[in-house]
Amino acid sequence: MIYFTSDLHFYHDNIIKHTNRPYRGFEEMNKELAHNWNQRVGPQDEVYILGDVT
Repeated sequence: MIYFTSDLHFYHDNIIKHTNRPYRGFEEMNKELAHNWNQRVGPQDEVYILGDVT
């Protein structure tokens, strides 16, 4: 499978309130984002990150 994504906003506390994400802080959000990624993306998949990386 080929996936495309953009900035996931890891470590970005302000994105939680700006976009009403259901997390108490970036640690919780990062953990959930990584979990969801690992559930979806497999070793043979390709992922293109088209937005900010750092």
